[in-house]
Amino acid sequence: MTSNFEASKIDLNWTEVVDFTVPEDMELLKVNEQEARWVRIRLQSGAYGFKQTITFKTGAAGETSNTFTYVAAQPPALSTFAIGYTWQCGPFHLERVFTYNDFNYADRTEEAIWPGITFALFARVADVTPALYLWLRQEASG
Repeated sequence: MTSNFEASKIDLNWTEVVDFTVPEDMELLKVNEQEARWVRIRLQSGAYGFKQTITFKTGAAGETSNTFTYVAAQPPALSTFAIGYTWQCGPFHLERVFTYNDFNYADRTEEAIWPGITFALFARVADVTPALYLWLRQEASG
């Protein structure tokens, strides 16, 4: 996998856009019994924290000064995660685009044709008292 942000300083304390090109020959890999085309991102340098030094005085009159240094852990965290992609094979024009929500199809072809226009894939359920129905069946043994 190659990346186009190698010269950039990625700072985990700020919002960053990570952009990479997926190779054409990316193979399926099984992780936790799920076979897919996985991407793993790892911290290559730096640390998950910062050094903190505390100075304190000892003795009755505070005549001796001591210091204690420790590492305060600050692991990275995602507050928002968005993913997008650019298809670089084609162009192939879409014939029809539909979404299926709440037992209804919606034609989204017009929104999908034009670059930069977005639409919600999922919609709220219209029913004010939604329910989940389960059908349980006992299998005959033997």
